[in-house]
Amino acid sequence: MKRPSLGIVVVLLAAVAVLYGLNRLTSRAEQSEQLPVPQEASASEQKPEHVPAVALGSGKGNTLGNPDAKVRVVAVVPLGVECHMQTIQILQEIAKADPKRVRVEIYDMNSSKGQQELASHGVHCASVFVNGKNQWKIKQDGKERTVICMRKPNDPMSTYNSTDLIEVVHQEMARQYGKGFEPAVLQRLRVRGQQIVSGVAATPLLSEPTKGKPKVVVEVLTPSRQASIYTFFADAIEQLQALKKQYGDALSVRVYSLATREGQSRLQALRLTGPAIVINGKTVHELSEPGKGKRKVVTAFASGSSISLTDVKKVIVALLRQ
Repeated sequence: MKRPSLGIVVVLLAAVAVLYGLNRLTSRAEQSEQLPVPQEASASEQKPEHVPAVALGSGKGNTLGNPDAKVRVVAVVPLGVECHMQTIQILQEIAKADPKRVRVEIYDMNSSKGQQELASHGVHCASVFVNGKNQWKIKQDGKERTVICMRKPNDPMSTYNSTDLIEVVHQEMARQYGKGFEPAVLQRLRVRGQQIVSGVAATPLLSEPTKGKPKVVVEVLTPSRQASIYTFFADAIEQLQALKKQYGDALSVRVYSLATREGQSRLQALRLTGPAIVINGKTVHELSEPGKGKRKVVTAFASGSSISLTDVKKVIVALLRQ
């Protein structure tokens, strides 16, 4: 019997290898399709940034300082992005330094309120406005330069640094009140600003004043801005702000980005695997409704599941009314 040639054997072996490789690729593709919807990568695989959580004050957006102050700072930025969170930290320091003469308002640019603020100024990207303007000439160290408080700060190609806002507010205070920050206060702000931008001695943002222990504590663990469900969380935050305004100190709300170290730490502490709205430490709740009986409400995303914002509000209100 004639044996097959060496060339034919090699061709057959190559064909078998190709078929095996295609089978492996198909298997991996099928596995990837079964991953949970809300996560582009598992929470443990995301590289966290060092950004503190943001606590929501009462009312629309986060507000600090005197509502009647002659210097009004409005920041409309994407929450959870490190460079913009540095801006928020510096604005907090500014408001704390002179709360009678400076008003600071912070809005998530992905919320409807944030979009309204941007539209009122005719812009469509992250911006910080001081008395309605986002372009300023500032003098520092004897030199004058123009800063445009738009888009991403603290980068070689940026049109402004977060610390520039200290100088802008100082100048505008001098124009409105005849005097800016006290020299010692201004120097302290400049040092603190550099610490924040360099990542040294970062502190929690926008601490939420409460009178006693809140009845309901809501923790919002948001995905990255690139996630398809991020807009859901932006809307959720806006509605939680409305509830906070209605119920005041009885309701505490904190927002964590899962792209941050603190967000990842909280995720692990709660033993969750992805984005969620945690109410009094739980993501599974029993809701009783007249005529409908009792049903289970889940407020954490998982494979093939979704969260009802209406149900989230019902659970919170039911707990507040107990």
